[in-house]
Amino acid sequence: MRMKKKGFTLIELLVVIAIIGILATIASVSMGNARKKARDSKRLADVNQMKTALELYYNENEKYTGACKASGETTNSKTTTCTNDTFINWSNVIDPSAKNSGDLCDGSNTKVCDYGIKIPDDDSFEIYFYLETAAGGVSAGPHKMTKGGIE
Repeated sequence: MRMKKKGFTLIELLVVIAIIGILATIASVSMGNARKKARDSKRLADVNQMKTALELYYNENEKYTGACKASGETTNSKTTTCTNDTFINWSNVIDPSAKNSGDLCDGSNTKVCDYGIKIPDDDSFEIYFYLETAAGGVSAGPHKMTKGGIE
């Protein structure tokens, strides 16, 4: 009598490994898209938080000038990062992307960049940011938030 050996053939093992590989690839691609959407959601939340902080500053001071100053600068008439911590801890507001190069957004960037804030006069502000994907009804790419909303 012949006894059957228990176990898998080499072909069966290769098929199972291939299926596991395909499933792992699909899962990692899906996670990558979810991460982009999560970063964009955080970006939109940060921009709205910045707008709220600037509006609170304006309500107390009747101007936007002074809400944002770069370290060692006497004027804030150029795109810069904010360091005034009266209404928001600006040092904690950084772009959530690991790909971030530290470049400031200025409206011309076509890649992921740090937020940029420009206060051209006492009665207006511009917050520049970049979205990797469409999120919250806003398309992917560079954007600007003003008093009137996202442009």
